[in-house]
Amino acid sequence: MFRVFNCLVSEHDLRLVAIAGLVCFLASFTAINLFGRARGLSGRARVNWIVAAGAATGCGIWATHFIAMLSYDPGISIAYNLTLTALSLVLAVLITSLGLGAALSIKRLWGGAIGGGIVGAGVACMHYLGMGAVELPGRVTWSIDLVIVSIVLGMLLGAVALAIAMKRNDIRSSLVAALFLTLAIVSHHFTAMGAVEIIPDPTRTITALSLSPTSLALAVASAAISILSMSLVSAFADRRVGDRSLLLATALNNMTQGVVMFDAHERFVICNDRYLEMYNLSREVVKPGCTLLDIIQHRIATGSLTRAAEEYRDELITGMAEGKTLSAIVETPNGASISVVNKPIPGGNYWVGTHDDITERLTTERKNAALAEQDQRRATVETAIQSFRESVQIGLQTVSMARPR
Repeated sequence: MFRVFNCLVSEHDLRLVAIAGLVCFLASFTAINLFGRARGLSGRARVNWIVAAGAATGCGIWATHFIAMLSYDPGISIAYNLTLTALSLVLAVLITSLGLGAALSIKRLWGGAIGGGIVGAGVACMHYLGMGAVELPGRVTWSIDLVIVSIVLGMLLGAVALAIAMKRNDIRSSLVAALFLTLAIVSHHFTAMGAVEIIPDPTRTITALSLSPTSLALAVASAAISILSMSLVSAFADRRVGDRSLLLATALNNMTQGVVMFDAHERFVICNDRYLEMYNLSREVVKPGCTLLDIIQHRIATGSLTRAAEEYRDELITGMAEGKTLSAIVETPNGASISVVNKPIPGGNYWVGTHDDITERLTTERKNAALAEQDQRRATVETAIQSFRESVQIGLQTVSMARPR
C-alpha cells in the first residue's frame, strides 16, 4: 500500500484530488437520496428513480475518475480516446443502475449488499475502461495484486453503502451510506492508480480522435454541473416531499384509529400517534429501521399482546403474502377492546394495520343487549301472569256456572 500512497502524494495534484473527492461525495449523496425515493415506489415510477440514481452514481464515478486523472502527472503528455471515454460513462450508468435495481428487486435482507457489490463492479469497469482510453507515448502495465485489491475494495464498500441505504432512509443514514459509496469509488481509483506503471515507448502515438486534457476538463465540468443540477432537483423534491409528509402526518395524527404500515421486508414505515398511545409504545423502539418482530416483542413487553411473538409474526406475514385481510379483537391490560384489521396494499410492497378502540361501542352494545334481554324477560313474566289470571278467571266462571241454582 506504500506504492499507492506514494503514487497519490508524488504523482497527483492534491488540490484536484480534493475536488474529485468533493464531487464524488456530492454525486453519492444525490444517488442515495434518489435511491431512497425509488424504495417507496413501484412499477414505472420506481424504474424512473432507479435510472436517475444510476445516472447520478455513474456520472459521479466518471467525473471522479477523470478529475483525478487530470491531477495525475506521469511526466509525459497524455490524451484520452474519445470513444472509450464516452463508453466508460455509459457503462458506469448502466451497471450502477443495474446494481441499484437489484438491491430493490431481491426480496432478502442481503439484497442491498448484492446490489452494492454490483455497483462496486461498475466502478471497476468504468475505471479500467477509462484507463484504456488513456493515450500516451508508452505502455501501461499493471500490478495484478493491487488491481485485485482495488476491485475488492470497491465491491465491499459499495455493498456496505447500499446495505445501510436499504436498512434506513433518514438523513443520517443517507450521509453514512454516501460516505461509504464515496470511499468505494475513491479507494478503488487510487488503489488502481497505484497499480499502474508506465514504460516509455516513443513508437506509440496519440490518435487524432482523442481529447486533450483541456477538452476533458470541459467535459468533466459539464458532468459535474449535471450532478449539481440533479442535487438541486433532489433537494427541491425533498422539500416537496417534506411538505406532503407533514400534511400526511397531520392527517394521520388526527385520526381516532391507530394506523401502522410495514413494507414487504417487514420493516416499519410509518404510524400515527394514536397507535403509540393505544398500546403505550415507545418512540425509541417504534421508529424507522425497526422490524415487525421488534414491535411485536415491544407490545408483549408492555403487556398489550399475549401472543407468541414468532407465531404472530408468521401469521401476519403469511396472510399478507397471500393477499388476505386479517381481523381480530384484542383485549388490553386496561380493559380496552381493540379491533385490529391488517390488510395488504395492492402491489404487494406494503401492508397496513388499523387499530380501532371499540370498547365504548361494545359496552353500549352489551348494555343494549342486557336491556333488551331484561325487557324480554319482563314481557315473558307479564305474559305468564296475564295467562295465569285469564286461566283463574275462566276457572272461576266455570265453577260459578256449575253451582245448582
